[in-house]
This record gives sequence, C-alpha cells and structure tokens, in this order.
Amino acid sequence: RLNPLLNPVWYVGCGRASINVGAFYEKTSTIPNAPGAKPSPNENTLPSPTSQYAITPNAWLPILQSTLTHPDDHLVKIQRALSHYASVYGLKNPGYLGETEMKGADKLDGTLFVRTAILTTGKLGW
Repeated sequence: RLNPLLNPVWYVGCGRASINVGAFYEKTSTIPNAPGAKPSPNENTLPSPTSQYAITPNAWLPILQSTLTHPDDHLVKIQRALSHYASVYGLKNPGYLGETEMKGADKLDGTLFVRTAILTTGKLGW
C-alpha cells in the first residue's frame, strides 16, 4: 500500500534522469537485426551484395512485419506511432532540434524513431 505513495516522493526527491543523446546514437543502429535465417542477395543487388542495405533496404519492413503478428497489442501501437513520426520527421538532419534546452539535442535527427523502434522490438521480442 505504501509503494504508490512513495513513487511521487522518490520522483520529486531524485529528479528526472538526464538523457545522454550522444551515447544513445553511438550505441544504437538504424539497421535492424532480426533473428532467424537471412536471405542471400542477388549478385546484381544495388548498391552491392555486401552492403548492409542489401538484405533490407528499408529498416521498417522487418520491424512492421514482425509487429503485425506479435501477441502484445502495445507493441503494435507504439510501432505504428513511431513509423508515423518517422514518415513525418524521418528526413530531418542533425540539429533540427538544436535550439531546445535539452543537452545533446543538436545530434537528434530523423533516425530517432527507427532506432527507438529497433530497441523496442528487441526488448519485447521479434
């Protein structure tokens, strides 16, 4: 019974954790690595068969494909929202939000949404 009462006290007493944008961008990728067998690209694949984009040129394809059959409805909802915002803000260059007060906001770009989607799918399961 006491725990719900302590949560606001803990939040006010300790404050919010800061977000390290630089570390987030260094430790995350924009290319999903879904488990399972991978197709082999054709030798005439563009840009090249050895490119990281040869198997899946669009990062959203494997993410949304696995999301459609996922048993957790919450994953479907967040991936739908992230893909929508990626279609709206996905082409923004670094520095688009640089005038905000958040530390490291000058590094934020349109890949934020696909990075978040990849981490979410990795955490909740492909």
